[in-house]
Amino acid sequence: TSVDGLTYEKVSSGTWENNSDKKTATFAPVSAKYIKLAVLNGVNGYASAAEVDILGY
Repeated sequence: TSVDGLTYEKVSSGTWENNSDKKTATFAPVSAKYIKLAVLNGVNGYASAAEVDILGY
């Protein structure tokens, strides 16, 4: 997450199975304006996300 879009702080990490099941990442609340989702490994060099929902209070 980031407040300026330049400096990011990691708030969560993990590994998801390679299937079409819904994936969820949770983390403690933070103040942020930007969120970065980094894919470190894909299939044949590719990764995708059909929908990303960011929920906050």
